Formats: sequence, structure tokens, C-alpha cells
Amino acid sequence: MNTSRRRFLAGLGVTVGLTGCSGNPFEGTPTPTSASLSPDRQFGYTHVQPSGNRVLDGAGSVWETDPVTVDTVVRPRWIVALPGEAGSLWTVVGDGGDATTYRVADGEATELQSHRALAAGSPPLSYSVDGGPSLVRGGVTATRTHPVPTDKGVLSIADDGDLVLRRESETRRFSVDALRDGRIVHVTGSTYALLGDVTTRYGHAALGNRREGGSLVLFDASGPEVTVRTSVGPPDVIEGLAPIAADLDGDGQRELLVTVANGDDGARIAVYGQDGRRRATGPIYGPGWRHQLAVAPFGGGRLELAVTRKPHVDHVVEFYRLEDDSLSVVADYPNVQTHTYGSYNTDQALAGDFDDDGTVELLVPIVGQDVLLGLERTDTGAVTDWTQSLDAPLTANLAGVTLADGRIAVGTGTDRGLSVWQG
Repeated sequence: MNTSRRRFLAGLGVTVGLTGCSGNPFEGTPTPTSASLSPDRQFGYTHVQPSGNRVLDGAGSVWETDPVTVDTVVRPRWIVALPGEAGSLWTVVGDGGDATTYRVADGEATELQSHRALAAGSPPLSYSVDGGPSLVRGGVTATRTHPVPTDKGVLSIADDGDLVLRRESETRRFSVDALRDGRIVHVTGSTYALLGDVTTRYGHAALGNRREGGSLVLFDASGPEVTVRTSVGPPDVIEGLAPIAADLDGDGQRELLVTVANGDDGARIAVYGQDGRRRATGPIYGPGWRHQLAVAPFGGGRLELAVTRKPHVDHVVEFYRLEDDSLSVVADYPNVQTHTYGSYNTDQALAGDFDDDGTVELLVPIVGQDVLLGLERTDTGAVTDWTQSLDAPLTANLAGVTLADGRIAVGTGTDRGLSVWQG
């Protein structure tokens, strides 16, 4: 590996996951520093896009192929994927943080390398080193999140809730009291968003603890400075780990989508502009979480937000549409389970053209999480397009990647290992 680049990463508090041994197939390859979040998607997020929007570009006949299955070294807890020169690269992280990367190509899987363990339970962020995989790590990053490389430095959430920006020559800290298990998402340009001002005033604990966001925070890494800090309460909180940054109304500007909840009324979807002003609020159905999944052209080309209403009780997917300043549900579908109560894995859904028919589907597990379901929006609602049985219930997120030729691949993990469908 390039020595000067290794020193630069060390100065940022970022360690690469290459072993450095003579048997390492990527030894000597250059390592990116604080590379920008470019559209070639050379970073592998559990939530697929840097914006937090779980949508795959490209298309492929995923379910017309047999899965490539791998009896993994560890029980999969997290999975991230990258495109490779041949096929795709899949990094599987176990409960204890040990990670192994596999290449899937031509209907076969090959184990490439093992990585130094992450902190137990830590979600991974993978990146490409001249076509090879590595893991981004951060010395001041809280256990249940990961740093985010930007073209201005590396952003991370510290154990004390500070937002930290590390550059080659300096480290800057910003007091925002961020969720320690929250995620930083890319909004536009040098602007990023996260949840701050942690509060315990809401006792639902759907994501494993009572700590929820009390504000939506926007940060400009080029300043660097906090540009927006919008409180939602009391009594409201933002229930979730991060906003989704997506253009829901098609005007070319991304909105910030969150779930706002309180103990009296329950939860509802709220849409914020980049100025921090709330633009629209969805309907309330009483207590229970709204799990935001993805924004995509589900509705015959119309942009819609897919949400699971009460994923632990109602198990209903809803499709929301924003028109002017009105946010309404335009379709729904039952018997879907995109989250397990108490888990901070919120990435068990994907959107994409999984059957190469020119239409974007929503990929979600049914109740019990041992079958994947492809939902397609119609003029009158939503219907099952296809199903895919798994060998056991999910133990990991749903991961996906767009390959170099525009095809897509989908993968997930169960107690029996990794399964990858490459369309």
C-alpha cells in the first residue's frame, strides 16, 4: 500500500481493512483517502445509497437465476456489497464484528480475505481499493455507527454525541448531541444530515433503547458549520436512526423525510425542506412506528415513499405521495415485516427493477422473514409480482449493488450463510 496514503488515513483516524500479509490479493494497491461520495458507488452502505435511500440503479432478472450460497465463517449480521471487475464483492460481518469478503461471479463464490474485526454490532462501510474491498474505520466513532468519507474530510459521530470532521491537518468537533447509533446521510453537495439533541421522553424503544432524536441537523462540511438544527418537540421525537434525503416531489431538490412520534398520538411521516421547515405531515394511525424504506418511481413513474406502518403489529406497507404540501397514502399492502422489534438494523428492504421489466419494485420480507416479496404498484394499489423463499429467516440486512454493466445483484444472510442473486 502507498505509505503516504496510509499515513494520511491514519491522520484521519481511519484504518484500512487490508491485512498487509504476503497472501493478501490486494497488497500494494492504492487506498482512497477522503474520496467524495461519487455516483459510481464505490462505497458499500448497508442502506445502499449515501443519502439513506435504499434504491438500486440499473436492472436485472434477479429472480430468474439460482442463488449463489455461501456457508460463511460467521453468522451474517451485516452485509455490504461493491461492484467488482468480475461480478460483485460481498463483505459479511458477524455478531462479534469479524468480517470476510467473497467474490460472486459466473455462478460461484470465492473467499477473498478476512478483515480485522469491527466493534461488535458495528454496521460496516466498505470501499473499493482498485477493485478490491476494504472497510472504513474511525478512531472516534461510536460503536453502533460508522464514519462517512466526504471530499472535505471524514465525518463521524463520537461516543459523546459530537459530530466530528477529521481532515489531514485538523479535527473539528461540533456539539449536536447526535444519536450514538444514528447514521449520517448525504443531502447534496457538501451538506449532510443526521439526528441530534437526544431525548428519552418517548418510551417506545422500537430500535433497542429509549434514545430518540429531538432535532434534525444539517451540516455543511465545506464551512464547516451546522447550518440547520430544527427541533421537533416536546412532546415529539424523531423515531429512527436517520432521515432519508430524497427528491419526493420531483422538483430537483431533495427533501428530508423522518418519522415524528409522541406518546399520545403515535407516529407519522414528516417532510422537511433543506431550510429546516416542515413542509408536510402524513396521517396518524395511533401508537406505532413508521419504518421509512425508500423513495422511487413506484407509482407508474410517479415518485413515492414506501413505508411500513407498524412493522411489529400492523405489517402494512404504505406508499406515500407528496403533492404541493399534502402528504397522503395512495396504496398499501399487508403481511410485510421489514424490522424486528428492538433491532437497530433498519435496512431490510430494497427498491429496484429486479425483474428487468422497466418497472421499479419494492423488495421486502413477509411476516416471519423467510420469504422475500416483490411488490409492484398498480393503478389501483399494490400487488405481488413474485416471491423468493429463503432457507431460513433473515439475520442480516438486505444488500444490493449495481454491477459495472448495469445489472444488479441482491444478497442477504440467514443462519445458513450468505445468498446472492445476480441478475
